[in-house]
Parts: sequence; structure tokens; C-alpha cells
Amino acid sequence: MPLITNLIDDKVPLIKYDATWAPGTSADTSADLYYLGTFTLTTANNGAATFSFNGTAFSVYGAKRSNHGTYSVEVDGTTHSGLNGNNTDGEFQVSLFNMTGLQQGMHTVSITNTATSGVYLDIDMIMWQSEVGGANDQLVTETIQDTDSRFQYQEPAWSSNPTNVNFYNNGTGQRAEAVSFKGEIISLYGTVGLSNGPYSVKLDNGPSVTYNATQQLSYTQIMLYYADNLGSGQHQLTITNLPETSGQSLNIDYATLTSLASASSESPSGVPGPNVGSPVSTSTSGLSAGAIAGVAVAAAVAVAAIISAAFLYKRWKGAQAAQQELYRIITPRERVTPGTGVSAYSSSLETRGNGIVARTETPSTFSGGGHQTQNSAETSPLVQAHSSGHRASAMTATGSELPPPNYSQAMTTST
Repeated sequence: MPLITNLIDDKVPLIKYDATWAPGTSADTSADLYYLGTFTLTTANNGAATFSFNGTAFSVYGAKRSNHGTYSVEVDGTTHSGLNGNNTDGEFQVSLFNMTGLQQGMHTVSITNTATSGVYLDIDMIMWQSEVGGANDQLVTETIQDTDSRFQYQEPAWSSNPTNVNFYNNGTGQRAEAVSFKGEIISLYGTVGLSNGPYSVKLDNGPSVTYNATQQLSYTQIMLYYADNLGSGQHQLTITNLPETSGQSLNIDYATLTSLASASSESPSGVPGPNVGSPVSTSTSGLSAGAIAGVAVAAAVAVAAIISAAFLYKRWKGAQAAQQELYRIITPRERVTPGTGVSAYSSSLETRGNGIVARTETPSTFSGGGHQTQNSAETSPLVQAHSSGHRASAMTATGSELPPPNYSQAMTTST
């Protein structure tokens, strides 16, 4: 059965912070030790953050530092208290709390600062796992840009030229309002920043869920919505801009869609397979001298082409390996919090070259397209198709515990 692992950064709107939380800044000399150089913190007693997901396991990551204190985690109404984030040596990108073996379905997690006012609690990232499909299914993914015909746009509420459009995926912009799609999984990406505000998402005939894309700094290609285990058939995703102040917009960049394909040996529908029933023609006559010479020349050319291709492939793989070596995961250390029976992982990220990207006021320089609503609260349904996930990773978990974060490009595996 395919096992999906999603990893989202602290600035993704799927994490709902109360008013006591604020983004960490580069004034913190340890900011570059956080994943992607960003984190969100609270110093208020009872300051809470909430996250809901469909899956079987999750882990909340943050830091444990000398100015951090106690916190509690509530999972589906059950509170786990007595957790402590204080560490004089400082630990970063460490699991503050995780659980495995949950029943596949919707779960809600809240983390609350229980220390006295002025003592810190922060969130760096959240990872969760979900089982999708059956034992013989494989995942087929597709990325659809905002220019895809499956996106439906309503004039004049949507603009095809949002701010910083050059930083969007694929560098294009359209006016979008609805997306109709077939697939088991959909992920929607856009921007967060001061010019963005609250928005609601409605999937098929389900209830509307509200999120907030407001951030102190602007970021592009951020996950705005995610859903899986949708079932086969046609689906529609509707997005509505709900600005709290004049000028707040909703920017749509692209979507990824994932569907299931049975891992059978049968040929896909409409694609002819090999015709094993037809007799094979044979001949006993020998080749002429000219034919033999032609075959020899062709064989020599083919060998030369293979050698050249192998050389170029070796150089390409070497360059790829050097790039991937920039971020290398160090084997995590498992710890058990006394009195809780809950294990956590501590993992670090070794950096080379320029190191981890720190939080700056400049959005990530990715080319791409996007959609932007104007001030009015307009509805926009969004379509998904099969796609490869961005800012998400999928991997097979070993044992009963969650693996450490996977910072490599997203992938899916089956168990």
C-alpha cells in the first residue's frame, strides 16, 4: 500500500496559530539552524497552534533551547502533558512530539505553551503520514499550472499578473476560480505574505475550511491546501478569498494531482500490447556481402554512440550527486520522554557550500505562474490532476516510529 509522507514548513497556512504566535527573525543568531531558516514562536502562557491531517502518524518539530520551557500536546481530545523543551546545549530540528499507529482518518493536534509568560515554544515544521490505495496500487502524479484548462477563472475577480509573478512556478499567471479533477490526492500552492489574507476551501460538497495566508514576509510556492483518500471520480475544489483589510489577495500558483494505478501486467486501456498470437516470419537465406558490411558499419556507429552517452551520463550523475550532497541527513537519535512513553527523534542537517537558506525578505527565486484575486471576496474552485508533490516527501517508514525529515525531492513509495 502506498505510504505518503508530507513535510510542511512552519509558515504553511495549514498550521493555525493563535494571536500570540509570531515569526522568528534573523536577529536570532541561531535562526539558520532551523529548517529553511524559518520558525514560528510564542512566549505566552497557553499560546496554542493547531493542525489537522488525514493519516496514521505525525511529528511536530521545533527547537529545545535554554529559554524554552514546558508544553503539552493534545491529540483528538487526549492531552499529553509534562513535556519539556528546555535544553542548555540547544537542539534544533528535533521532534517535540510524535505518534504512530493511528487509525487512518482525520486527526487534530494542538500544541500549547504551558510555561510561564516570557518562556519560549517554537514550531519548525510538521510531518505526517497517510496510507492511500490498496496493496497493488501505485501512485501516478501530475503537476498542473495555473494556465491549465482544468483551472476555471471568474472575471474580473482574478488577475493574471500578481505581485512577484516571476518567482512563481513556471512563470505564468492566469485568473482562476475553480478546479475540476480526478485523483486521490490534491495539493494547491500559492503565496503567503502581508498582502495575503484569510481564504476558505471547499472540496466537493464538504464543509468550507478557513485558513490564513498572512505572513510578515512574502514566500512563494507554499502549500495552501492538501487532501488525500478522495476516492475515484470527478472532484471540485472551490477557493474563496476572505480579505480582512482592503487590498488583501489570494494568489494561486499551481496544483499537484495524484491518482492510483493498479500494478498489473495488463496493458493500459486503449494501448495495444504485444501480439503473441501471430506467427513470426523466418527465412533461411543468408545475407549478402553488402548487407553484412552495412550491419558492421551500423554496429560500429551504435557502439560509439553508446560510449559517448555513457560518458555524458557519468558527468551528469556526478554533478547531480554533488548538488544532493549539499544537504545530507545525519542518522537521528531516538529519545524517550520520561513518564510519557512517547519517543521522539533528534536529527540534524549537515550543510555544505552556502549552508541552509536563512529567512530573508526576498522570496525564493523560482520561476512560475500564478493567480491573484482582487479585494472582493470571490469564490475560486480549483482542479487537480495527477502530479508530483512539491514541499512534500514520501518514504517508507521502518519499524513503528516516524523517520527523520526527508529534505530531498518529494517521492512516493509503497510498502
